[in-house]
Amino acid sequence: MKKIICVILMIQFFSCKNETTKDAFNTGNSEKTIQKLEEKFVTAKSGLNYRKQPKGEIIGKLEYGKKVVVTEHTNIVETINDNNDLKKGEWVGIIVDNKTVYIFDGYLSNDKDDDNANEDLKHNNTAEILLPFEYRDWEDKNPADKIDKNWLALYQKEGKYYLDKANYTIKRGYSPCSGDSTKIIEAKNKTLLFINDTNLKSGEITSINFDKNKICPLEQTSFQYHNIQYKIRAEGDIISSENVHTDNGLERYCEVENYRLYISINNNIESLFLEETTFNDTFVELLFVGDLDSDGRLDFIFEANRHYEEERVIVYLSSIANKEEIIKKAAEVAIQFDC
Repeated sequence: MKKIICVILMIQFFSCKNETTKDAFNTGNSEKTIQKLEEKFVTAKSGLNYRKQPKGEIIGKLEYGKKVVVTEHTNIVETINDNNDLKKGEWVGIIVDNKTVYIFDGYLSNDKDDDNANEDLKHNNTAEILLPFEYRDWEDKNPADKIDKNWLALYQKEGKYYLDKANYTIKRGYSPCSGDSTKIIEAKNKTLLFINDTNLKSGEITSINFDKNKICPLEQTSFQYHNIQYKIRAEGDIISSENVHTDNGLERYCEVENYRLYISINNNIESLFLEETTFNDTFVELLFVGDLDSDGRLDFIFEANRHYEEERVIVYLSSIANKEEIIKKAAEVAIQFDC
């Protein structure tokens, strides 16, 4: 009898132990969470630039509708004014060619068929620009590698502007400041910039002469073209101003914050097209006014360096603007040469 009771107790003991072990195993599985990958889609029709660092140098572009996987959140939040359309988002990390790069997620959507992604533009503009400048290598790549025989050069000859096949050479260099290898694009003529845009045509470009290339807050400048009066007006907070001697003579230099540029035609409703919060020993400068895209309306090129160790140029075209706009940003290049 004692043997029978002992056997029964041993069976119950091992049975309880197995159930306890099983329950503990199941509990462990139920508490384990699998992190889901954040799949997003690019909604910017003209493509979305990716950078080496958040807000850093542009090193490439993602096509419209491209699927990306967010791998890093930087908690760097920014609001961008995209032609009066405020885009709030975070700089996030994604993987491109097995390397982490950074993009602004205000132009990402959870769904490929997002309404914003399906918004029509007048044409699918995928313009890119480069400057006759020195570009640093990064991860065995260099922005200068993008230029080829299909690019055009906007250059000046005998007081006139032309678009024609890019005429350039590329040579190797070295930046003693950063220790990086570089590539230098050297133009064969007086080139303002190189541009890759299939909508542009070679030939002489109608341009407008202007005397005022810097517009301080409370100032404005105007241009007449095809019986249309264009006016560009500046707003912002003037911290200080002074007259300085430059190669172009005596010019007014303004230290400005919260800078904004508006454009209007024939004194109608204004449109905000450029906005910068702060500058570090730099300012916005008008480089070119003319009809780049041959649509009978003016286009503009601005230098908009945000700090003294940056060379940044923006091209605004009229042919890609929607009915509420006069011009729209078509391409931008920002070159950092800080140490």
